[in-house]
Amino acid sequence: MNPTLFPGYLFDTNTIIELGRRMSPRELRASANTIVDSLIEQRLVFAPLEVYKEIQNGAKDKGNEVLVWCNQRKHIFIELSEAQQEHLATVLAQFPSAVKYDSPGYDADPILIALAMDMPGWTVVTRDGFNSNGKIGVKQLCDHFGLSCITEFDMLKANGWQV
Repeated sequence: MNPTLFPGYLFDTNTIIELGRRMSPRELRASANTIVDSLIEQRLVFAPLEVYKEIQNGAKDKGNEVLVWCNQRKHIFIELSEAQQEHLATVLAQFPSAVKYDSPGYDADPILIALAMDMPGWTVVTRDGFNSNGKIGVKQLCDHFGLSCITEFDMLKANGWQV
């Protein structure tokens, strides 16, 4: 299936952390992951490889439940193509502050935007920037570049999740 013909979802790090650890009770997390796994099976969920690296870098041990979640779904993490790298250069030229230089390790935010810029119709799933107090977050970058952006709860509800 060609991902540019069948739009889906591009996950940010905080979305995966929410699905892998924060969502509670566990029954809600399980039902959410059933929906996500169905979308993954249909090749409707991807994330930049840097999202995986962010999570891997932040995990204190290999048994970290979010890292385990990622390792079980490692095929959703993709490297940027040359065209997407060109989009990344555009993002960084216009928003150099989009990179969080004060945090150790990887910062997938501008890479996520570059990926979305090259995948028309795909929706970025994040919480970053929905309550940003004026800071540049993923939501503001999506708005600037005309990209669709929703929270994981909206994505789940759009795919039949009932709380």
